[in-house]
Amino acid sequence: FEGNKSYYPWDFSSKMEEILSLVKQMQNVKNLEPRIEDLVKKINKLQQAKKILSEELSEANEHSKSLQRELEKCSVFLLFLLETRKVMQFHCEETEIKRQWQQKLNLECKQRIEAVTAKIQAEKRKQSKQRMEFEQLLEELMEKHKRLWELYVRSRDQPVADMKDSKERLLKEEKMLQEKLASIQDELDLLTQTTLREGEELLEEQEAVAALELFEEENKKAIDYLELASKCNSTLQQKCSRLKAELEDMQMEMENGLPVLARILGSSKQKQTSKPKAEHLVLSKEKDENVKAHRIRHTCHVSLELM
Repeated sequence: FEGNKSYYPWDFSSKMEEILSLVKQMQNVKNLEPRIEDLVKKINKLQQAKKILSEELSEANEHSKSLQRELEKCSVFLLFLLETRKVMQFHCEETEIKRQWQQKLNLECKQRIEAVTAKIQAEKRKQSKQRMEFEQLLEELMEKHKRLWELYVRSRDQPVADMKDSKERLLKEEKMLQEKLASIQDELDLLTQTTLREGEELLEEQEAVAALELFEEENKKAIDYLELASKCNSTLQQKCSRLKAELEDMQMEMENGLPVLARILGSSKQKQTSKPKAEHLVLSKEKDENVKAHRIRHTCHVSLELM
């Protein structure tokens, strides 16, 4: 009420002071009768003012109570706001923690992605390097395969050509030997007829008998050589047919596009190892043939001299 004193139009204490001062004046003057009506009026005014003040006081109390209730409500609302603030602050802290955790997780994921990307790039470079090395190795192998194939073709065609030449030469020699054997057989028949006519004279001569025995021995050797030449010819024919079959198989493999490098390498090595043996065998056979032919020619020459 004192706080709201400036709000009310009546000041009760000042009015009471005025009344007391007026009563003192009246006592001093000793003239109270004309002032009673004024006092009654003032008292009535004061009662009315008191009544108004009481009403205003009750209104002020009601207003204070309503303000108190509003204050309580505001306090409750303030407490609610404080609790809400705490909850929101807790949620904000949780959200901040989650955000930091998510940011950390995103950073780790980014680092992992960068590491995986680096590994992928390194693997790509490694595969590219391996692919280049493989292509280079494949080119080298293809070049080696080409050279080996050319060498194999040359080493295969050369023995075939040599065998053909040897076959033709052996056939010619066989033909010549058959002709010589035929001529020698004719000469032998003629010599036999001559020996029948002049048996006694020729038998007395030791040299003629030795020449005849030598001629028969050389004739037998020539027949054996002829059989050996025929066997060698058949062997060469079989080898030629086998090489032709291998050539056809190799051509079929090349046409099918399935060359086997290991097989070619093995066959080329086998050819390289077997080639000196074959050449040595051919040279030994040619040497034997030359020796036998020389012996046959020598025998024929001796027989002709004896005739």
